[in-house]
This record gives sequence, C-alpha cells and structure tokens, in this order.
Amino acid sequence: MVLLPSDRFQVAPRYATLWFIARGCCLALIAWSCAVAGSQLRGAEPARIQFREVAVGAGIDFVHHSPFSEKRHTHLVMGSGIGWIDYDGDGRPDLFVANGHVHDRLRELARDEPFAQLAQCFKNEAGRRFRDVSATAGPYFNEAHLGRGCAVADFDSDGRLDLAVLQLNGPVTLLHNETQSANNTLQVELIGAASNRDAIGAMLTVQLKQRRLLRCRTGSSSYLSCDEARMSFGVGTADNVERLDVRWPSGRRESWSNVKVNTLQRFVEGTGSPQPDRE
Repeated sequence: MVLLPSDRFQVAPRYATLWFIARGCCLALIAWSCAVAGSQLRGAEPARIQFREVAVGAGIDFVHHSPFSEKRHTHLVMGSGIGWIDYDGDGRPDLFVANGHVHDRLRELARDEPFAQLAQCFKNEAGRRFRDVSATAGPYFNEAHLGRGCAVADFDSDGRLDLAVLQLNGPVTLLHNETQSANNTLQVELIGAASNRDAIGAMLTVQLKQRRLLRCRTGSSSYLSCDEARMSFGVGTADNVERLDVRWPSGRRESWSNVKVNTLQRFVEGTGSPQPDRE
C-alpha cells in the first residue's frame, strides 16, 4: 500500500523509497498515455485544401459595382438570388441569376447602373463553361426587375424545372419552363427514418452508363427561398438509371437498381439494398 503525503498523513521512512518509485512509474505512464492519444488524434497529415479562381474562364464575368466599393459596405455588395436549374434535362446544371440593385438612390450617388436590372440565364456547355442565353430565354429576361430570391420546382409535374422569383415590392414571378427537349429526367423524393424526415444532408448518386450525377439534399437555396423537396436529375438520352445510391444523414448507405426515368421515385430510408461503408 502506498500512502500519499498530506498534512494529516506522513509516509513511513521504510516506504519512502517505494513511494517515489511508484510515483515515478505513474508519471511515466501518464506521459506515455498522452503521447499515444496525441498520435491517434494527429493520424495522417490533413489534406491540403486548395481552390483556383475559374469564373472568367467559365464565362461568368458579371461584376457587381458599388458606389462605395473601397469602403466595402456589406449592404452595397450583396448579391441577388441564384438558382441551379437543369432546364433542358441534359444532366448539367444551368444557372439563373435574379438581379436588382440594393441601393435605391443611385442618381444621388452619380451612379449609372439602374435600380431595377435584367435577370440572367447561363447555359452550361459540357461542364466547361457557361454561355449567357438570357436574350433568347423569354420576355421576362428582357424586362428589368428588382429580383431578390428564387426557388426551383417542377410545379406542374411535367418533368421540366420551373422558377419562382421573389421581387422587391412586387408580386412573385412564376416562370414556366417551356423548353423543347428530348432529354429524359428523374425525380427523387427521399424520406428519412433514422435520419431527419426530409433527409436534409443526404447525398445522392445517379449512376448512368457513361457518367454519374451527384446531388446533395439541402434545406435552403437562395435568399428567402427554398427549392422543392423533390430532387430532379436530367439524364439526357438515357432510358434507364443503372443504380441510385443514397448516403443518408444517419450514415446508412443504400442503393436501388434499374430505376425508370421520367418518373417520380420515393425512397424510404431502410428499404434499399445496404451498401458497405466507404472511407
């Protein structure tokens, strides 16, 4: 037995050597445990996070001008609503931008840009760049608006994604997608069980013969806006989805095979084929 010294207890002389040896062993054991724990926490070297600016090369050359840009006032450099919408079902997300200045006294500031502005539509060309097709996208794009937020949804279930645009001091605009395309689509609704009911945070992978498409189920999209819960995939001319993989927020991985296109599919967590965890 080892007695620890205190005001009330004193170590007997014959136990003094034993106490110091035990104390040294305890300190050595603590130091070794800390070293092991530290090495486990460190593990492998973290991946180097790196981003490269490619907007100009991709055709996105919009510049938001502010009358006080050198002072960097947040309310003067805030962007407008943005929506990712595959309007022709080719499997490549196109870009919609709802524009409208945030400063309503531009003339007093001797600025030339208008308060109401034109919306923009950019076509995704082979996943390499975007082309501005606003001039031919419909009458709405030829009129100035005070655009703010936007939401993407197939409101009439015709397989084509439509747009709802929030206007400042004006009614909501509903843009019906009337694009003529022979491409096929797939709409997916996820229902969580162990995960949250709306499956927010789930990752979907649609496996086609030549490529795969990825989507993340999010709970919001643009300013004061939220896309519909159904997730839409343009699959081009593919007549069948070989496999659809879901990684649920709970961590469960499942898959469904031979999914029909041009349909709305509802997948409930726990009803698919289990898939092994992957690092």
